[in-house]
Amino acid sequence: MELYGRFGDTNNRWRRNIRQMIENGEKPVGLAMALSCPEIAEIAAIAGYDFVWIDMEHNLFNPETIQNIVRVCDCTGMAAMARITDYSQITALLDFGIVSFTFPHVRSAEQAREIVDAVRYAPVGRRGFTGGGRAQRYGLMDMDHYMKEYEEEAFVSIIIEDAEGIENYKEIFAVKGINAASVGPGDLSEALGCPGEIDNPLVIEWADKIMAYAHEHGIVDEPMIIAEDKSVLRDVFIQRLQLYRDGKLNYVY
Repeated sequence: MELYGRFGDTNNRWRRNIRQMIENGEKPVGLAMALSCPEIAEIAAIAGYDFVWIDMEHNLFNPETIQNIVRVCDCTGMAAMARITDYSQITALLDFGIVSFTFPHVRSAEQAREIVDAVRYAPVGRRGFTGGGRAQRYGLMDMDHYMKEYEEEAFVSIIIEDAEGIENYKEIFAVKGINAASVGPGDLSEALGCPGEIDNPLVIEWADKIMAYAHEHGIVDEPMIIAEDKSVLRDVFIQRLQLYRDGKLNYVY
């Protein structure tokens, strides 16, 4: 086996594999990233998080920032997962090295099929080939080896949270190539006519029904995200300010 560059073996990764962790009975713990700051991903890795969840649905990230977040994850051994709504971005994210995705607002089996086609290679999907992407070590990695590695890591999670999704969830979960699912309680409450009432019995009933069906068909829960960067910073800023005002703050860091 040949070695290239100071990082050595190009044919092996050592980052966390979300899919494998779940299959092994582990529970990956993630941080949702809303702020376009790669240092947050680095701090999350040092703190012990298994993955960052780059929320590209509700936040603004430029491609260069996403690239740097993924580089941080690869260098620290942490996984990177992206929540995206623009399917035209899938191929570029894959070729750069992201292997785990969340797709919100999945409403039909046709939409689920489009997602799987874009993310997975044949025969499950129709992902296109390139030999020189970063994920393929810029062409230094044998394509067969890369495809095997990728298929062992590829992780597709979908969110059911619309009226159409409620109507079509059985057909959606029949699409091969979906690994995980979750229910968006906020949007689901709106779809069920009780906006914002995420504890409404009707919302809970439908969420339980949808996820029970998913589990019956081998689809697991989406990995747990226990914090969001901007919310954590907000709370810490408030706490630190209160400590100062109470005369209890006598250090900076």
